[in-house]
Amino acid sequence: MQCDYTSEEAEKLLVSRFASWDVDQSGFISKAELKNVLVRLGMRGADVDKVFHDMDSNRDNGITYQEFVTYIMKGCDTVAVAMDPVAAAKSVDVAIDHIIGFIEQKKQEQIQKEVKTKSTENGLTVVSVSTVDTDKTLSEKDIFKLLDLNANGTISITEFISGLRSLKIGDSRPITEHLYPDNLLKGVFNMIDQARKKNGKMEKDHALTYKEFKAFLAEKGAGG
Repeated sequence: MQCDYTSEEAEKLLVSRFASWDVDQSGFISKAELKNVLVRLGMRGADVDKVFHDMDSNRDNGITYQEFVTYIMKGCDTVAVAMDPVAAAKSVDVAIDHIIGFIEQKKQEQIQKEVKTKSTENGLTVVSVSTVDTDKTLSEKDIFKLLDLNANGTISITEFISGLRSLKIGDSRPITEHLYPDNLLKGVFNMIDQARKKNGKMEKDHALTYKEFKAFLAEKGAGG
């Protein structure tokens, strides 16, 4: 998703953010200074190293203002989220679209089952277990169960993040930490988690029920 940082107001924001990230006011953002910002947003150190490498186009171990702007203009990633709360909200919307698309793909997978076969070798009975596809595909309930890691009937925010990252399409895991940092997935979780009346007040319980999960998919056109 592209962010519009071309207006005069946006330029002031870029200048302000660069100055605040450049803690020692050297005119360059060092790797340590960049890490100080992005690790607090949930990005791993190794991923910060990659972002720094991508930003530092001339490989002089310091990010200039022009390199900073060039990178930010590429799109709304974790760095752009740190730039602007509006970008953060837009990024949550984009993440939701991607996750919905991923779930739709996941629902096309066939359910597998274990098949045991017995054979005799040297007078001994040997049992082998293999996995085969059935003619059924994954349902919303099946995906909910995959995310409900402790099988207690609700999905906590930790399960939501870990569960999404563990789900695979083929041999790949699309919901990576680099593309979907914790703060972004927490934003998605909070969009799904509905407030309930408790002690006369509307409060969120920070746990997703199947009803909430199903309603969310239906609202986004992924239900059924």
